[in-house]
Amino acid sequence: MTESCLRASLEDKPYPPRSNIYGRPWKVSLSLACIAMGSAANRRVLHDIGVWPQLFRAVIAKVADAGGLVIADAAEEDMTRAHAILAMRKLLRSEEDVRMR
Repeated sequence: MTESCLRASLEDKPYPPRSNIYGRPWKVSLSLACIAMGSAANRRVLHDIGVWPQLFRAVIAKVADAGGLVIADAAEEDMTRAHAILAMRKLLRSEEDVRMR
């Protein structure tokens, strides 16, 4: 799961390319939040691959946005925004916050 997957879901394109597999932005954002919660190493990787710009796009996405963002309805837009913000918050956690369970 990379920023490419989130970008593709925001643009209603398949990921991997030519796979005919389409992700929904809220699901991809939630997956990124879960990955970020896993460990400090996961957060470093997500930072390094550059997920931030796509998360910002997910937060400001509007239904039928002129920039090509495709989100089905207001409820999905709200879910996408909430999960993208959750992912951002988890990415900002410090290493000391990560505990083994």
